[in-house]
Parts: sequence; C-alpha cells; structure tokens
Amino acid sequence: MSALCGATILSASAVTFKDHDALNNTLNSGNPSVSGNFNIAAGDGDAGDVFGYSSAGYTITSATATFGITAEGTPTKAFSVDLGPAGVDFNSGNFTSSFTYGLTDNVFGSATLEADLAADGSLNYTITRSSGTFKVTFANLDVIASEKTPGGPNGEPTPDAGSTCALMGLAAAGICAARRKVAGK
Repeated sequence: MSALCGATILSASAVTFKDHDALNNTLNSGNPSVSGNFNIAAGDGDAGDVFGYSSAGYTITSATATFGITAEGTPTKAFSVDLGPAGVDFNSGNFTSSFTYGLTDNVFGSATLEADLAADGSLNYTITRSSGTFKVTFANLDVIASEKTPGGPNGEPTPDAGSTCALMGLAAAGICAARRKVAGK
C-alpha cells in the first residue's frame, strides 16, 4: 500500500566514530604491558577523535581496533582486531588476539579488549608482551554505527508525512463511500 502512495520509510544513516591514542611505550621484560581506554562517547582530546556516541541515539554495526607495533630497526606495522560483524552484541565479551612481529618472528604479544562498547562508548585495551622487545606506537578505534530514527521506544523508523497524508486520504474516501452507500438506501 505504501508503495502505491509513494510513501517511504526513513532510513538510518551511517555515522563513523574514532578514537586515536598516540602511544610511545616500549614493552620488554621490565615493562610487559600497556593499557588504555577508547572513548567514543566523550572523547579524550586526541587529534582526529570523532566522538558523541550514545546508546540511545546509535546502534553499533562494526568496530575495529588497530595498534601500531614496531621493533628496533623495523617499520611500524598495524595489527588490527575486528570486534565483530554487524549484529554482534557489543555490550559484553572479551576479545583476545595474538600477533607475531618482525622479520625473524621473534616478537610475540597479544591484545585484550574488554568490551562494553555499545553500552557506554568505552573500550579498555591491554597490549601484553609475550617475548622480545617492541614498541606500541598508536592505538586506534574505528566504529561504524547507524543512527536511530525517532519513533518507537527502540528507535524504529517512522513513516514520513506522505504516508500519513495518504492514509488520511484513504480514510476520508472510505467515509465518503460509506456515507453514499447509506444515503442511497
């Protein structure tokens, strides 16, 4: 029916949130880990951050954490952790991913992310050294979310004004038809 009347449902638009943490932490036997926090709700003041996320206004559809890792004499390599495809519950769960770095593969480490990202826009991370010595140069979080449209309690799309007018017109036509039918008897 709405297709006949030319009505459309408002669609949600994609929004990108980012948090960039500039790091310069060397991990070795005396300093085996570095921890930090991504915050796409309030931001933390780093250049390039895009914040303003709220669970009431957005639904997270994908998220990726990327860490810059370098060992002495080697270029920085990006190590990414995909936090899940669209539809994943970003409210709970821990994500752990391991990496190998260096030409001789003698540097090992892992990233652990504690996720309650959808609830409050915050994600804690820890990079832990397993062996070797390496430097963590940056940590980035890239999030794609869909904007919830006003409407129902869960942000369901609402019909636009055109479909409302079409429905009112159909109701008026029905009343007129019923009135003529009753008057004709």
